Amino acid sequence: MAKKVFRIPFRWDGDSAVWTFPNLGEVRYDTTTGDENLQISALRNGYKQKLSDTMAGLETLEEKFEAMTACAERLRANVWNAPRDSDGTTPVGGILWLAVQRALPGRFESLGEFRLYVANKSATSGHTTGQIVAALRKMPKISAAISAIEAERGDSIDVDEVLSDLSE
Repeated sequence: MAKKVFRIPFRWDGDSAVWTFPNLGEVRYDTTTGDENLQISALRNGYKQKLSDTMAGLETLEEKFEAMTACAERLRANVWNAPRDSDGTTPVGGILWLAVQRALPGRFESLGEFRLYVANKSATSGHTTGQIVAALRKMPKISAAISAIEAERGDSIDVDEVLSDLSE
């Protein structure tokens, strides 16, 4: 039996982090509370997490080093998020890259090679990077791999159950 996955909505309310549990209530934490040591630990953990997250889905030490170095440089320049591509899409990688590796083993030697492939497809086809990424995600092999990865991570969602009110 598949593990049930819950998505807990999150929002910021001023300095308070707020998680809303349907039919149960909210968990609210005012981030200005706590002594100086707690504040410093929380800040450090946030930076560590941000920098570490840039390596997700990357295989080689070189790719991980490059991604973390680029993130550190952005943070030093007071830029929290990586810039989006000119068409508004996020950079190519993450779960799509993991799925491509699984669905098309050996086709691309590195994330850099895959990104170059997507960029070249975009340039030669007249489609945006976002459209190429969307098309890749729709390919049956890749779509199945994404679903499998999400299920393994516990990221999958039972659409029929969660959105049943829309099918009535």
